[in-house]
Amino acid sequence: MSCLVGTESPTCVATAATPAPQRADASPKRRKRLSVATTPPRKPLQGNAAPQQVAAKIAYTAAPGKGERAGIVVSSAPKGGAKAFPLDPRTFRAQHGSVPLPPHVSETDAWRNVLAPVDTLVTDARGLGFSLDGAGFQLVDDPAGAPEAADGGDAYYRLVEAAALRATGASRATAYCHARRSPRPGGAKSASAAGYAGYVHSDQSDTSWSADLERLDHLPPGVPEDAARAAAAGRRYAVLSAWRYVGPAETCLSSHLAVLDHASVTDPADVLPFSIVADGTFGGNYRLRADAAAAKRHRFYYYPAMTRDELLLFVVCDSAHPARATTFKHTPSVSVLHTAFADPTAPEGEPLRESIDVRVLLSWD
Repeated sequence: MSCLVGTESPTCVATAATPAPQRADASPKRRKRLSVATTPPRKPLQGNAAPQQVAAKIAYTAAPGKGERAGIVVSSAPKGGAKAFPLDPRTFRAQHGSVPLPPHVSETDAWRNVLAPVDTLVTDARGLGFSLDGAGFQLVDDPAGAPEAADGGDAYYRLVEAAALRATGASRATAYCHARRSPRPGGAKSASAAGYAGYVHSDQSDTSWSADLERLDHLPPGVPEDAARAAAAGRRYAVLSAWRYVGPAETCLSSHLAVLDHASVTDPADVLPFSIVADGTFGGNYRLRADAAAAKRHRFYYYPAMTRDELLLFVVCDSAHPARATTFKHTPSVSVLHTAFADPTAPEGEPLRESIDVRVLLSWD
């Protein structure tokens, strides 16, 4: 089953797992390149050249005060401080988890969700060699997926699964939901289009994922039970997000995706567990706690001028990540924190990007 994610949530259709292939899938017919005047992808660094940086505002989350809890409440019948579901409640839970509401949590608790923009530098990651098993994110070439990405259908899911298998060496992959993001969420193109998440966050807490796999009764919509059983029985499982630029220009020059280098988190208090209460169910993710001193230590990276032929993979959860005791030593999770951000150096009039991100469950025998 696959899910199409809205502003914060996915819609589901049937799908099947892809086993590790003997060789890469044959590429579908390549789409003709757009002949627009844009900056070409930057080349890898040569010699001792310093990576380029852009100054940007990155949104952190303010810590809750006394008697408050970091989180939000969404409801199909919102009242008080609750927000309306951006899309179908069932599909919303595919992104954030759907365990029963714990006894110590209530919709009427004093929930706090206040963003705090911080001025920081975002560094060009091209040529720096970041990997999934090291930093938890990696840029890969995947031209085969480009022609199918706009629709986000089953054909694209199969191609993303194949790319994830090649990058990780996993035994099997199941793509189960996706978000098509644009600056006009819910517009005429698609009622399921999602907006940018312009604050530092992880996609889901890996602790809730492990609990879901163990029980098999609160799996995110779209995850087949057989894929979950294989993941739970294997020696390792992981969930990746596969992020691709899809237009409208040939390369992405604005509204990039920045990822956090978790090795720059030196205090566990920097990462803020964030709860999401949704009509009697409970889920959540992680945020970065707003703190001026901590923000000076944090290092953010992005891949400028991404093309449709490139795929940015990053970890949502991993049961046995090789860098758990090093890169992620001071974080409660290996779920990579990330955010959309505006590039102040983008050419005037540059169209805002559209992108698609797919969730993929991987398992190793």
